[in-house]
Amino acid sequence: MDRKFWGLPQEDFSWIQSIATETTIPIDTAIICEGTPPTSFYLVLEGLFSLQFPLLPEDCFHTVGEGAILGEMWFLEHISPQVTVSSLEESRVLVVPYDKVIEKLNTDPEFSSRFYRTLSVELSAKLRKTSNFVLTPEITNIPLTPKWESLLKSTPHGPLDLLTPAGKPDYELIKGILRKLKPIEEIINDWYAKGLPCPGKAAFEERENALEVATISSEGMNLLLEIANDLGIDDLHQRIWCHEGTIKASDKNKLLPEISIQKSLTVKVYNTIGMITGIGDWKLNRSVLSSIADYLEISRSSVRNFSINPVSIVPEVEFALLRGMVSNFIPPRIWTRTSFLAILIPETPSGNFAISLSPLESLILPQEHFQTIVETYAKRAYPYLQIISIRG
Repeated sequence: MDRKFWGLPQEDFSWIQSIATETTIPIDTAIICEGTPPTSFYLVLEGLFSLQFPLLPEDCFHTVGEGAILGEMWFLEHISPQVTVSSLEESRVLVVPYDKVIEKLNTDPEFSSRFYRTLSVELSAKLRKTSNFVLTPEITNIPLTPKWESLLKSTPHGPLDLLTPAGKPDYELIKGILRKLKPIEEIINDWYAKGLPCPGKAAFEERENALEVATISSEGMNLLLEIANDLGIDDLHQRIWCHEGTIKASDKNKLLPEISIQKSLTVKVYNTIGMITGIGDWKLNRSVLSSIADYLEISRSSVRNFSINPVSIVPEVEFALLRGMVSNFIPPRIWTRTSFLAILIPETPSGNFAISLSPLESLILPQEHFQTIVETYAKRAYPYLQIISIRG
């Protein structure tokens, strides 16, 4: 076996192998849980794991892969783990018992020196990779000064406070605003009946002014409906679904299980930011990340350096869309750091999928048109964005 762990001579790694157990970890399995002290190191031989930080939504995480050492923080500090580590795909690890390592460290000073150096290199690398991922006072335990509290409460920016004190969308507030606005289906009906040049510019502008980031922009709404109409979907007024507000696509899918919900994630690798979008219960895996790495012309090993939905990207600011409804349907020509859009294309599209128009409204469209709608919108709304199509 090739030596994969920083600075360890082959004899040291061979000793570790002699006391370790090679184990296959099934997909979606937590090997380290926040608050529960581990009893072993995990040396990743093959596969991909997520590092889920406390106080963050479950879809915000950092990836690690081959060569990573997991469980070293508790070994060094005897502080309960501050992250949950789960497998993103079936993976192989070496499970190294702490007690055997401690015994070796106490009797072999030279091994002890080399081993602690290896851990320091690993920790340094992790800090560099995740420093821009978890930069909020709650996560770094920085005291909340009045200035920090003011900055945190000011997100999203704008005169309308769309978030509750817990940082979640205020669905009751949004519902109250929607009651005062003309329903989308009526706006579309007027478009059909009066033969207007666009679906409803004035009415959608009124929506945008009232809801701010809690709706697809007026220009974006018009463009989306025009694209769908050009595809021959002529009953758009009957394809508006009003529902309860949810943050996660999986929760939204429970409200209407026969519909595939559009789900989008933001990703960051090194200094490049992009978005991945697909429909249904798709899961991030090595194949998807490797396709993105190939497009970016970086090593496939970089998949272990991806940050998923990093907290440094605030959706209300970056995409002008409220958290819980982020998708590729961001306002046309908006300034954004996003440089690519990866579209996950279903192998056998059938049935319908849902696009969030607001936290409480969705547009239901045929799955067969998903790729065309997303690509056409991207090319017309932000032509500078590079598109990566990934099948399967």
